[in-house]
Amino acid sequence: MTRVSASTYTRLKTLLRGVEGPDYSDMPNSIIARFLGTALVCGLLTTVGMNAVAGAAPEREADGAVVVRALGQTDDEMGAGTIVGVTGNTVTIITAKHVAIYGPMNITFADGTRADAKIVSMIPGRDLALASADVDPAFAANLHVATIGHPSSNLPVHVWGSGLNGPAFETGSIKSIGAALPDGAPGARYALDCALCHQGDSGAGVFDAHGQLVGIYVGFFVMDSGKLSVAEEPLDSKTLAAIGVGTHSANVAFATNTSATK
Repeated sequence: MTRVSASTYTRLKTLLRGVEGPDYSDMPNSIIARFLGTALVCGLLTTVGMNAVAGAAPEREADGAVVVRALGQTDDEMGAGTIVGVTGNTVTIITAKHVAIYGPMNITFADGTRADAKIVSMIPGRDLALASADVDPAFAANLHVATIGHPSSNLPVHVWGSGLNGPAFETGSIKSIGAALPDGAPGARYALDCALCHQGDSGAGVFDAHGQLVGIYVGFFVMDSGKLSVAEEPLDSKTLAAIGVGTHSANVAFATNTSATK
């Protein structure tokens, strides 16, 4: 696994201080690395422009994938996310927690429309966060809300990354659900075979062949045998609806596939 400098941990502890969830300020670096997983190891990618959504807009839009830009104090960083809810003019996306806490965010949709976003909820014990953005109601009405699926071992998948410093559309497959990761027990994470996944993909949706959201990409380990990508399992529809009721209104529309099995 790639070494992380002490200054990087210090900066991330500072970023995490005061946000919802555990207090990281006194945690050992090893515990922070395990909690946030590989995303801390690979980091985010400094952005050099907002042309990352060019090229495959119709396909990206069909899966509800978006690009996320986080505005840091000294630089901007690029990641990705997925639309999981729309109510009125408010769009809710899921992304990686380490993307959301880096700084103020904006979202770029497949057609190039951009909107400022704010954190709705950060999921304790997981590298996941929900963020929302307000857009024109007519625009929101035509957005695709991703259907929540279930990851399974050896499932072929594709990942919609930021498209910065590498391809936006990346294919791969889930390895073994429940298998240990290099940093220990997987929790709600799993390993991916994804040769094209790279820095700048943090928070990206992992989709099956039917376009169902089966994971959120959070980073990778660098192993002697090569790169091992890692994703978090998505939040289920009940969790999303409960968070939506508390932050928007009771009629938040969340899509789910109730017939899918893990």
